[in-house]
Amino acid sequence: MREATIVKPQVGAIGTAWQRQKLSELSTIRAGIAFPPRLQGQVRGDLPFYKVSDMNLPGNETVMKEANHYLMSHQIGEIKGKPFPAGTVIFPKVGAAIATNKKRLLSRSSLIDNNVMGIIPDNEKCTSEFLYYWLLTVDLASISAPGPLPSITGSSVGQLTVPLPPLDEQRRLTEMLLTIQDAATANAIELSAARSLKDAMLTYLFANGLTDEGQAIETEYGSIPQDWSLIELSEVATIQTGVTKGRRLNGQATVSLPYLRVANVQDGHLDLRDMKTISLAEHEVPRYMLMDGDVVVTEGGDADKLGRGFIWRNQISPCVHQNHVFAIRPDRSRLLPEYLAYLIQSSFAKSYFLGVAHRTTNLACINSTKLKAMPTPLPSIAEQHDIVNYLAHIDRKIAAVERQASAVGGLFNSMLEVLLPSIEESE
Repeated sequence: MREATIVKPQVGAIGTAWQRQKLSELSTIRAGIAFPPRLQGQVRGDLPFYKVSDMNLPGNETVMKEANHYLMSHQIGEIKGKPFPAGTVIFPKVGAAIATNKKRLLSRSSLIDNNVMGIIPDNEKCTSEFLYYWLLTVDLASISAPGPLPSITGSSVGQLTVPLPPLDEQRRLTEMLLTIQDAATANAIELSAARSLKDAMLTYLFANGLTDEGQAIETEYGSIPQDWSLIELSEVATIQTGVTKGRRLNGQATVSLPYLRVANVQDGHLDLRDMKTISLAEHEVPRYMLMDGDVVVTEGGDADKLGRGFIWRNQISPCVHQNHVFAIRPDRSRLLPEYLAYLIQSSFAKSYFLGVAHRTTNLACINSTKLKAMPTPLPSIAEQHDIVNYLAHIDRKIAAVERQASAVGGLFNSMLEVLLPSIEESE
């Protein structure tokens, strides 16, 4: 199908209809008020009282619908609160939250706290939706005052120049963007459902198997089918440790090779977009080389990095791995790499890793001895194949939805750039 060619409108290009106006001429700009701690935490009330953290609640990705705090009418008067009307665009105005660049629309009359700025559009000049979408092109950091605690003032916001089409053109443009954004929201819901299904099936399959016959055996880290073996990982795989950075290789013949780092190993996939190289002695290469079918697992760091991993498929060859990444090489006559990779993602393995990890204040890690001792639920090779095929089907569904979501997201960003001139273009 032939793709449409979209010509980007320049300010003033559509006859003389597009105008440049300061944001202060199109809206009322004001900050929220202090939220007394004694009034926080009410889950019901007449008006929501939004804090920056409420922007992260599920369902609040574009329009604010959910709140952690509410106030009754008499309490609003008590703190002399001045509600912001529906259609106000809000964003963080103080601290590190500015860098998140979050902008949201209010769906109803609301209060906001003093870490949030609100822009109330003059609806005779500018629609709320147009203002919201145009503000998505604004980098909040560019209008913040630098310092230990970055901040945004109403005057700095008011000086922004808005490229403004007539109201009917604003509505047409925002309808196009809203259609794409609705598709993105639907993709996000579908993706969340697919990932939840995978998590549920990982838990179910390693607890019950595919046959769901017989009783389960309870272990310290979860239940497994009665007819499965439970053995240490070292009985069916070898564990290879990686190369350490910063070693002295004086006088040795060396080679520089790509190496797999913790940042490249994610939970259920590998991210190979940013690969680094490392120098090692030529004779060491076989010792640290990754092989097709190795299951690479991180030793830890932050809790989310503990024991995450996936299968190495010789995407880059030759390639070695750093000492913070283990390479597990299964005996394929007894343990399929694909089955092991799914086991590593399961709550059973995660429970083991968390249980045996060495912990400090903010960090958790495992060593090769703990990894070798990992209890490994082991069905027959035939059942391993069946489990892998079942979970791989879900993974293919997730990958398809991710591709679609990426395409829709890219389309939205492109259309935003095409349809709404940026600050620089409007100057």
